[in-house]
Amino acid sequence: MPDFEQRDTTIVAASGDDPEDAAKMRAAEGLTFDVAHSVDVPDFAERYGSFFNPDRGCLHATGFVLEESGTVAHAVYATGSIGRLTPDATIRAIDFMISQAS
Repeated sequence: MPDFEQRDTTIVAASGDDPEDAAKMRAAEGLTFDVAHSVDVPDFAERYGSFFNPDRGCLHATGFVLEESGTVAHAVYATGSIGRLTPDATIRAIDFMISQAS
């Protein structure tokens, strides 16, 4: 988290889980950032172009780096167990955005 804090960034996760399950997952994973819960998963998928598997009722991993305005500057969509937005890749994307703003 220090790499993100040094860049004055905020990390947020979104989950379709209810508040209790989202809190359990946050604790189990040792997350130190906010996890929004009770997200309408099909609506989220439609709005952001994420892959929603209706047979399993789950949203596949989707990662965004947003500009201060909320505009998506970088996105990674996964339809399986690979293709996640890693912390290192996120820092590189943020550093690129900072370099372009200068």
